[in-house]
Amino acid sequence: MLYCNVRILLGEAAKWLLVLGLVGAASHASAAGYTITNWLAPTPLGDGAPNQVFGLSVAVDGDFAVVSELGSGSRAGVIRTYGRSGSTWSHLANQDITIGGDSGALVAFNEGTLVRASYNSLSNTGSLVTSVHQADGWHQVHGVSNPGVTYDSVAATEGIVVAGEASYDGTTGQRQGRVRVVRRMSDDTWGTTFLYPSVPQASAYFGTSVAIVAGTVVVGAPRENVAPYNHAGAAYVFALTQGTWSEVARLVEPVGGDHTDNHFGTAVAISGADSAVPDRLLVSAPSNATTSRSGHVRSYTRTNGTWTARTVLQAPSPVVDDGTAAASRSTTCGR
Repeated sequence: MLYCNVRILLGEAAKWLLVLGLVGAASHASAAGYTITNWLAPTPLGDGAPNQVFGLSVAVDGDFAVVSELGSGSRAGVIRTYGRSGSTWSHLANQDITIGGDSGALVAFNEGTLVRASYNSLSNTGSLVTSVHQADGWHQVHGVSNPGVTYDSVAATEGIVVAGEASYDGTTGQRQGRVRVVRRMSDDTWGTTFLYPSVPQASAYFGTSVAIVAGTVVVGAPRENVAPYNHAGAAYVFALTQGTWSEVARLVEPVGGDHTDNHFGTAVAISGADSAVPDRLLVSAPSNATTSRSGHVRSYTRTNGTWTARTVLQAPSPVVDDGTAAASRSTTCGR
């Protein structure tokens, strides 16, 4: 069984819910002491089609959840909508969103705003669409489609959408990566800004992972070379100040040990005791061959504007090829 695209909402109103995307599997499971109360599935349970990949990406916000599934040449991709009443989740079929062509979608859902990032290979087009949920369903408020664009990650907060384009070919070469930020302006229009790393490199895959809280964005570049280690990886922190995005931190593994192929930045997460002032950050490094890929996650806290490394998180008993840290990525399966 493959658990792909795991998201948990830690808001005060919904600490009870963990959503797991089970790609290509149908089996009961529990995680970290949570009990599965009912299944989110194509309705009725079990009527899914072969290669439908229901659970490609999932997200939850309060009493609503969304689950994407893959399309094919003969079947459009779909984002299915579910609502919760008491302890029961129900499929709201009239609020499903159809995605054109053979697309599947990455989804992010926060404060009633849904962002979906998809790619249609039939037209070689990537789309980034923002919708708001109202009583009668979804209403699109912004959308952009571009030829040849693929999205590897997506995150959202109220009025700001962040999407990683890790395969973007930049000035330093192929797959340098960049991040697209779309923000609602004071006049209710939407403006687009691109974020680039201060240390751009070919094949760094900057944008593999993204996370946002308030006006702070974290971006992973898991294949960035950090001398003398190839593919050691890095994470970048950007802050929005008076309408301008600026890089405020570049995080890498500390000096000491062999960080070759750590892929630090494969997954990132950010939070804070005060949601308006994020001060907690996680960055995963799932793949160091010198430690048999046991994986670890580094935590950081921010004090007076400076991000400082704190605790290293590891599985209780790391085993060979455990790949522990890869599971923390919240947007899609690992590269």
